[in-house]
Order: sequence, then C-alpha cells, then structure tokens
Amino acid sequence: MRCPPIPIGPETNETHMTESWWNLLSSFAGGLFGSGTIWAFLSYRQRAREIEVSSAVSMSALQKDLADKLLELIARSEEYADVRDGKIKVRIPPNKLNQLKAHIDILQSDVLSCEARLAKLENRDPRNINIKYIRPAPPRDGSIEVV
Repeated sequence: MRCPPIPIGPETNETHMTESWWNLLSSFAGGLFGSGTIWAFLSYRQRAREIEVSSAVSMSALQKDLADKLLELIARSEEYADVRDGKIKVRIPPNKLNQLKAHIDILQSDVLSCEARLAKLENRDPRNINIKYIRPAPPRDGSIEVV
C-alpha cells in the first residue's frame, strides 16, 4: 500500500494561501456578524443620532418659546405704558395697571428662566437679555418751586 503523493510546488502554495485567506475572512465575518458586534455598533450609532435629533428638537422648542415670551412681553409693556400714560380712551378697571405690571414681572422671570434652560442645553453661558421694555413716562410740567 502506497500513500498518495503529496504535491509540492507552486500549486500547493497558492491553494494553501487561498485557503488561509478564506479561513481568515470567514473567521472575521463570523466574529463580526455572529457575535453581534456589528449590530451593537449600528444600534449605538442609531441611538446617538436619535439623541442628537431629540436635542435639536428641544432647542428649537425652547427658542420658539423664548421668542413668544419676548413678543408677549413687548406687547404687554406697550399696553402698560398706554394705560399708565392715559392713551387709552376707554374706561379701564382701577386695578388694570397693577395686573399688567404683575403679568410683566412674571413674563420677565419666564424669559430669564427660559434663556437659562436654553443656554444649559446649548452648553453656553446665558445671554444678558434686556427685558426692561416699558417706555418711560412722558415728562410732566416743568414747574420749579422757588423757596
């Protein structure tokens, strides 16, 4: 009984290298897909994108809320100044001026807190927003008393 001859030469080296590359590639693919490494990585990337989108949506909503509060503050301040200066010719309830001032104070604190939340979400310092929109009262009669 004779053993079959073992081929020696260039055919053996090429076959052996092809098989070793195939074994290496299949081991890598099996480790990547079989162990779930690729799926965990893709899931991580998707979660990171979802967090970015959620953060952008939150920032956009806070910016809109801040703009709405600033516009309402301007409107209430104008109304307050008109009532104070007597520009409104309609009968006004006696406590209207106090109600408007209280509403303006609440809006001013809301604007500052909204800006603080937005700054924290954007990782920056809060901006210094001028919230004193009430125009000054017109000058009164300029009479001076001489003593």
